[in-house]
Amino acid sequence: MDRRALPDGVTGCPSVQLAAYRPAWSHLASVPLDRVSAAFHYVLLNETVRPVNLLDERGLVTLVGSVPALG
Repeated sequence: MDRRALPDGVTGCPSVQLAAYRPAWSHLASVPLDRVSAAFHYVLLNETVRPVNLLDERGLVTLVGSVPALG
């Protein structure tokens, strides 16, 4: 059998995606946003990276609002 690759395709900017998880989890879990952190964890390296400049909810809304409409 030939070898196959299974790529994990991620679109967009990872830190923006991570920033979006915080308010989503906050709302889903009914936990205040200031009690929710977000981080990347690299399992093979057992290393956790916590970006310090993640967008807040207002920044995410502004970013999404700046995307031109299709059509």
